[in-house]
Amino acid sequence: MKRTIKAGRWSTIVLPFTLTKTKAEDIFGTDVQLAEFSGFETEYANDEDVTPDAININFTEYTMTARRGMTGGKPFLIKTSKDITEFDADDCTLAGAVTDVEKSDEYGTEVEKTAAFGW
Repeated sequence: MKRTIKAGRWSTIVLPFTLTKTKAEDIFGTDVQLAEFSGFETEYANDEDVTPDAININFTEYTMTARRGMTGGKPFLIKTSKDITEFDADDCTLAGAVTDVEKSDEYGTEVEKTAAFGW
């Protein structure tokens, strides 16, 4: 996989496959730092605005364990101590299963089911 990550800087990454802790540390280093996407908030100047003034994207610190690595399809922030330009991730299963996803507008007045990729 070709992906440039500069050492010592936070970058975003979403992998199409899950990596075990061991495999992630083999690729990114044992001192890799991660934060996982935990949601977003929109800010409006007043109740009549349609366009938000700001969108805050939230991430929380993420610690890998023997049972919890880097989940495929999940957005992460990543910080490594070495430059990465490409890596091999063999023996991985793509996280592209199709699942049903509920969509609604901001106020929850409409709900529809659509098929979406799980990654």
